[in-house]
This record gives sequence, C-alpha cells and structure tokens, in this order.
Amino acid sequence: MGSCCKTINSDKQCEVLKQRLRDYYRSLVLPRPAYLEEGMDLLIHEHFIHLELHESQKSINIEEIFSSGVNKRPFRILIESQPGFGKTTLAIKLTHDWATAKEYMTHFEFAFLIPLRELQNQSINNAIKQIGNRCQCDTAVEIACRHEKTLLLILDGLDEISPEERLEITKILYKQEYHDATVVVTCRTGLFALRKEEKAQLFGSISMRVDFSDKRIRILGVLSDEIKREFLKTFMPQTSVETVIKNLASQWDLFESPLLLMTLAVLLKEGEKIEEFSTKRDLYKKLFNCLIQHSYKKRGREIEPDFDLFNISSTPNAIRDKMQKFGMLAMEKILKQEFQFESDELSNEIYELGFLIHHKVISLDKATNHYEILHLTLMEFAAAYALWLHLKLNKSALIDEYLTSIMNHFIQSAGTSLIMPFVASLMEDDLGHLLSLINSYSPLFAKYYNLSVAFFSECSLINISESKHIVPFISSYMDISVCQNNKKILGEILNRGIECGKIKRILIDEKSKLEILPNQIKTRLEIRFELNSNTELILYSRVPCELPRMISHPIPFKGPLVQCLHFAQSTNCKDCVLEFGDYEKCTEFLELVKKDKTFDKIKYKQLEIEIRTEMEKQVVIKLLENNQVEHLELTVEKIKRNPPLQLLSPISSVLDTSALSLAAANSIHLTMIHLRGVICTTIDLYDLTNGGTKKYIYIGLFDCTLTCKRPLLARNCCHYLQIDNLQNLNGIIAMEPCAFECTPTAAINRLLIQFPAWTGFNTVKTLGTTNQELSEKFLSNNPFIHLQTLNLIVCEDVNLYDLANFIYALPIVNLIIRNYISSHISHLFQRMNELWSGKNNTSRLQTISLFGPEQNCDCESSQVLELLEGLKCCHWNKVNLLHLANFGDIDKLLKFISQWNLLVSVSKLESIYFEPDPFFNHLITCIYQALDTILSITRKCHE
Repeated sequence: MGSCCKTINSDKQCEVLKQRLRDYYRSLVLPRPAYLEEGMDLLIHEHFIHLELHESQKSINIEEIFSSGVNKRPFRILIESQPGFGKTTLAIKLTHDWATAKEYMTHFEFAFLIPLRELQNQSINNAIKQIGNRCQCDTAVEIACRHEKTLLLILDGLDEISPEERLEITKILYKQEYHDATVVVTCRTGLFALRKEEKAQLFGSISMRVDFSDKRIRILGVLSDEIKREFLKTFMPQTSVETVIKNLASQWDLFESPLLLMTLAVLLKEGEKIEEFSTKRDLYKKLFNCLIQHSYKKRGREIEPDFDLFNISSTPNAIRDKMQKFGMLAMEKILKQEFQFESDELSNEIYELGFLIHHKVISLDKATNHYEILHLTLMEFAAAYALWLHLKLNKSALIDEYLTSIMNHFIQSAGTSLIMPFVASLMEDDLGHLLSLINSYSPLFAKYYNLSVAFFSECSLINISESKHIVPFISSYMDISVCQNNKKILGEILNRGIECGKIKRILIDEKSKLEILPNQIKTRLEIRFELNSNTELILYSRVPCELPRMISHPIPFKGPLVQCLHFAQSTNCKDCVLEFGDYEKCTEFLELVKKDKTFDKIKYKQLEIEIRTEMEKQVVIKLLENNQVEHLELTVEKIKRNPPLQLLSPISSVLDTSALSLAAANSIHLTMIHLRGVICTTIDLYDLTNGGTKKYIYIGLFDCTLTCKRPLLARNCCHYLQIDNLQNLNGIIAMEPCAFECTPTAAINRLLIQFPAWTGFNTVKTLGTTNQELSEKFLSNNPFIHLQTLNLIVCEDVNLYDLANFIYALPIVNLIIRNYISSHISHLFQRMNELWSGKNNTSRLQTISLFGPEQNCDCESSQVLELLEGLKCCHWNKVNLLHLANFGDIDKLLKFISQWNLLVSVSKLESIYFEPDPFFNHLITCIYQALDTILSITRKCHE
C-alpha cells in the first residue's frame, strides 16, 4: 500500500481517494419514488429492508455474499431477481457498507459502484476516472489497477445495456480484464446470455463455459411479515400498518417486492381500497390513477373525482393521450434497451405526473440531468397500457407490427418481460381475442411450458378458465418446481390442461408444492416422481394419479435407500428409473433386493448398475428371472488389486457371461440391454438371443467381445444395434438390424473390408455414425442400399465442404445432425444450399433435424437461418429444432419465419425418424422426458 502511494504521488493519493470515496458513498441514499414527499430522502440505515437471499437453494445473509470455500479468490458474483425485488437497493447497500467499514467488507481497499445504464458507451475505466474526478483524484484508474486484488467493482443492471454495448463488460465478467478484482453484477433473472459474436470475440474457437459466475445469488424479495411490518412503519402510522396487514392477508405474498410494498403509502393516502389488490395489474391500475390524481391536486389542477385512466368508454382526454404516447415511447425504449428519457415536453409532463424521477448521473465529473423511470416494471406497464389501448380501439383480424415486436421480445426474454402479461391481463374478457391474434406463437408456448405460466401470470383465474383459445398455449409436459412461483395461475393451467387432456405428463421433485395439483385427476395422467434424500415420501404417496413413475438418477440417498424402494413398492409405480452413480450404491441396492422379498414386484423401466462380484451377478440374474427389468444397463468391472474386505468371491478378470445372457434371453419383460465391460469380457450372441428367438428392441455393446457360437434361427432379433470399441465384428454379421449405430472405431469400413456380403447392409434403414466414418470408400460402395435416415454426429476435424458432398450423394430422406463442434457448421448448410440449387438436383432429402452442441445446447443463429433458407427455396420440406433455449437472435428468427411464410408447430421428438423407432421412443419418454417435443418448421403451402 505504502509503496503504491509513493509510486503514484508523494501525497499518498491512495489514502486520499479511499477516504473521499468513503465520504461520497456514505452519503448515498436509496432510490426514492417520485410520489413521496418532496425532500424526503431514503437513508440506508433507516429504510434498507432485509432481502431474502438464496444461494443454491440455501438462504444466506448479506454478510455471506463474499464468502468462499476456497480462501478469498477473485469472485465473479451474479445477483439476480425479478423486477422490483431490490437489485439496485442491494448494490447501494453493499457500497454503503464498504464506505462505513462493515466487517465483512474490510478486505476491500477500494469499491466503485457503476450503474451500467449510465455508461452511455463509456468504458469502465472512464467511469472510474470520472468518479475519481468527483473525488478530486486524477489517478483513480491507476490506483484501482494497482490495488486490483483488493478491488470491488459493483456493476448494477447488466440487463439494462444492449448486447452491442457490453463487450468490455463481458471481458471483465470473464476475467479478461480486472482479472484479480472481485466483481458483483446485478441482472434480472435469466436475462444474460452470451451471444455467438461475443463468444468469438472473447474466446475465438476455444470452447468455454457460458456461465461466468463463480457464485450465483437470487433475491427473493421480502418474505418475513415482521420485516414488512417494520418497513411500512417508516412510511405510515402503526394503526394503518395493522389495517394493511389485515386487509391484505390473502394477497400478502404479492408484496414480496419492496417497490410494491412502498406503494401502499401513496395508495392509502389517496383512500384506495387495498383489499381489492389481487395481481400486479390491479395494483398498477390503482397506482397509475392515484399518481395522476395526486399530481393534479398537488399542482392545483382540476380532475374528476372518479377519474379512471382505464375507462375507454368515456370521452378521450388529454391525460389518456399523453399516457398512451408515453407508453409507446417506453415500448420503443425497452425494445432498444434504452432506459433514459431526454428532457422534452412529453417527459416533463410525465415527470410532473409522478412516473419519472429527475436523475443526476453520478459517474460523471460534470453532472448531467435526464429523466428515468422509477423502475422497469412501471415502464413495462406503461408500454402494456399503450398496446392495450391500441388493441381495444383498433381491433384487427391480423397481428400488427407492435404486437409482433412485443411478442418476440417476450419470447426472447424467456418470459421475464412483463409487457405481454400486463397486456393479457388488461384485455380481461377479450383475452380470447388477443390469443387468437398471437396463435402463431402457440407452438413455442406448447414447447416451453414456463412461457404459459409467465404469460398468464397477471390474468384473473376466471378469464383463464373461460377462454376458449388457451388450450394451444398449454404444454403437454409440466415441471411443477420450475414454474410454481405463481401457484394460482399454474394451478388453473394444470386444471385446464388436465381437463382437456392436453397435459400428458407432470414432473414432481422435492421442491414441488403438491397443493398446486388438482384434488382429482381423472385422466390417465402420468406423474413422475424425482426423488432425493430430502424428499418426504409419505407426501408423494398421496398424490392422485393412475400412472405413477419414479425417477432417481443418480440415486442421491445418503441414508437408507430402502425408503426409495418402499415408496416404489407402496405406490405401485408402473416404471422406475434407477441410475446408480457409484459402485457402493450398486452394492447397497443389490443387497436390499437380495434380502427383502417385498421388492420382488417392483418394475424397473431402466436400471443402470455395476457389478464386480458373483453375488451381485446372481442378484441381477434374479431380477431378470422375475421379469422386473425392461431396460438393463450393466457395467462389468474388473476387481481392483486391493479389494474392500466386504467383497467376497470377486469376479475374475474374465467373466463368464453365459448365465447372464441366458437369463436375459428368457426374461419376458426385458427388451433392451446395454452391456459395458472390460476388454476381455465376451458376450455370446446365441445365448443372449436364445438362438435368435428372443426379440430385442435395443442391444448396446461397449468395450467387450461379441461372438456367436452357432447360426441364429432368426437374424432380425434386434431392432436397434449400437456398438463401440468392439474387439471383433464376427458376431455382428449374424444379425440384421433395422437401425445401426457405431462410433469412431472405423467399424463401417472394417465391415466393408471383412464382411462385404453382410446381409445387414440390406436391412439397415437408420444409420447412426460420425462424419469420420463417411469416407470415399463408404460412398463408392454405398453398402446401405435401403438407408432412409442418417443420424450424423459432427465431430472435430471435419471438412464441411466434403461432408456436404457426402450427404448430397446419399439416398436418404431424413438427416439428423448432432453438432458437437463450433458454430462454423453453418458453412455446411451454406454448401448444402449451393449443391441443392443445382439444375440436376437428385437428392431425396425431405427433413433436416438439428441438435445443438451438447454442452450448452446453443442453436446458433447462422445454422438455423441457413436451414430455413433451404426450406424457403424448397431444397427440403421440413426443419426440426430441438429447442431455441439459447438462440442468439430469436427476434431475427421469428421475423424470418413470418416474412418467409413459414409455419411453426410442435411435434413429438420421435417424429424425426422416417419410421417409428421404439428404442428412441423409450429414451425420450423414460429418460429425456423434458425434451420429448421439437419445433417443426415447414412452408405454409407444404402439406
């Protein structure tokens, strides 16, 4: 510290800057609503309200924000919340606590609070410089860099700057700048996503994790009634506080937002009936009316006693026109990610009405003034008001540009934007009209179930229940824990979806609130229970359903696994999915099954297990003989050199699999088997298939040796054959599968060389392989003469030009691409479009399905747009996308779909195959149930 000061300035500017920063930040006050009395500052020590903070589902105190299990390494801490829940308030509180030397902040030498919305294309260094100038220090940036290891940067409002302006911010977040500093950044929940261009600029072709945060904290608002009570006492008499609490008992959870809690003061002052608040919509309607009435009375202007901004049956008035203009301006600014209002006639009047605050930029040397909305939620409601008026006064049969833009914004925000939920709620009895206008978006709602809950979050239950157009907007799959923040809305959607048969499957885990479920479920709805060690199993046993499923993979029970099995047995679960992550749990499970006869009737849809001893092998054989397992994933491991004492009769390095194979062949229930073993494990196909008479949907063989001691009576004993790292291929030629998958061991070329007359070449209709297997030899021989579907894994080291030529030459009608490399795969589709545009196009290709990179599931914009270009040009008839979760520019995609006359629908995932595939259907209904649907895009003229 001393040497730093001597280097910079003999007057020790470090200490001077630190003290002046502390003095400056001690004077900070919390954001003050425009409707409070003039001159009333919200001092932090008087008005900061305790916020409920959660990290990994665990409640933490503000003092624990910077805690680390690995010393005090530099952190990137992301603080998220919904609008109005206190992100900016918490940022100011952290800064104030540093200035007042609170104990948990003492390891930071310097702290800088930088509201990102105020940067206006400035750099962070420039903002620090301007703050230093305010403190009469012209070396603030140099001081900050020299003290980087003890520097705290608080960046408020990551969601309030446009992606084009945030490159430098992302460099800081990903530790390319200020690497050793601790950085706290606030953002609305789920709104940060790294774009393709940003990835390229930050990392080039290097694969990096998308999540920058070392720690992620959620603000849940104000949950304690006592804290709410104490907070309200600072704004109103205690008697009024008790009245509020009494009258709002049934809607009290609405006021978990500090912003909404504060509005009660002005509403009471204006004599409003607070007991009528049931949604944010109702609250904001009253608040808008109150603010306008309060402003007019304060300025001595006349206003009707029963003035209602939302009564459009009355004669148009100047106030309504101004608010509509302001709402349209707010809508434009939200879409552009701009949140400042310049001083003009309209903004001046809106400020006088109480909706804006006069803001002074704190990071600039010479302060400039502008207007700013009190909170983004109010801005969203103003935009919704303008759009609602537009829809009510201009009823059109077609969706217009305004509605399209806001709907795209809602989808792009993953349902966190409140404009459309507010519009939907304001439509009231005309909700059906709105839904009919946006019906083209219903497939996206049906695919992403959380969108529906978010969209209808502000609507009344009556309007939801009576709307005839809501069914297309309901998904067939619902994960209760993900979208249960609005229990009433979710409950009503569940009621409608179950009643009409739209909802087919519900997932429940330990975070799910079971009271949301309807009391009676009459349809054959499938409810899946995802269990862990914290689950109160007795509660689950009371859930009414006819098709219970139990999923637990991996089994997380640290205590008695027996509870899980007793639950499955007592609820008569039709299918259990158990996937064990370690050998100890495998041993525990097999011991329980061996000792407890009550578990003999449990049916396992899928059982993934590892065996190492003869005892364990015998238990697995018993499960097969009892017809308890439908899909067995069995790993056979060598015994370790120093085996635990409890492992008796260890398996030798060469396992005799004949007994297992015979048990599998005689098991009526077993239709799928996946065997993974050490290299020396030998599987005899004759025993496994009982001479070919046992029919399997799927056989997977990994790291083992396959033989066939005698010819099979029926060669079509396996529908889907998957191999990886087989030592020899002699056993394969005994089968004739319909679907064949092999991963990089040059298996196809080996088959061509060793067994060119294999009859399976004639039966395979679906081939799964990597681009590395598509060689000139493969194409010239074209062994799979009836091939219809190519399931292609695109790996690294691929020549996309050659790959496009290979695909063009194949006689396939269906192409499935699983992209495991960078976004440059878009060049593949670009080349395919060039080939398919040729005059002599002989390709039979009809459908292309694209699955993004496995790690972040990112459907890159360029990939999809190239595919849609080919669809528009009739090169193929359909494009299937697994999801658009992290699509880089969904707004552009949706506009293209509209402009190019394309139709989006939701299809079952198994439809990506030209013919139904029973094994693939098992995977998506059993394991990947959340991904059981895809988005299908076709030309509207194509049937």
